[in-house]
Amino acid sequence: METITGQALYRERILLKPGTTMMVALEDVSRADAPAEVISEHRFEIQGPPPFAFALQYDPAKLVENHRYGLRIRIEEGSELRFINDTHIDPFGEGLDQIVLKGVGR
Repeated sequence: METITGQALYRERILLKPGTTMMVALEDVSRADAPAEVISEHRFEIQGPPPFAFALQYDPAKLVENHRYGLRIRIEEGSELRFINDTHIDPFGEGLDQIVLKGVGR
């Protein structure tokens, strides 16, 4: 198993309720005409203010050499989506230490 590590944050000056969770998923986003295939996913409860560190384990044997991969990150308060990434995140590139999530309308 290999591990992708990083930190996600949001810029709004709010604290989230206890029990809020963050989900990080490694996805195969190669096919434009189909939903992304989830390679690995990890959900955990976040506490305190951002940034929120994450570590996502995945099996490198599940990766295909010429495919394109991305990270999807969501923060949910109960069943309500609060923050999500709105741009492609290269899971094997740089910049994983400051991933900025966007708030969704309430």
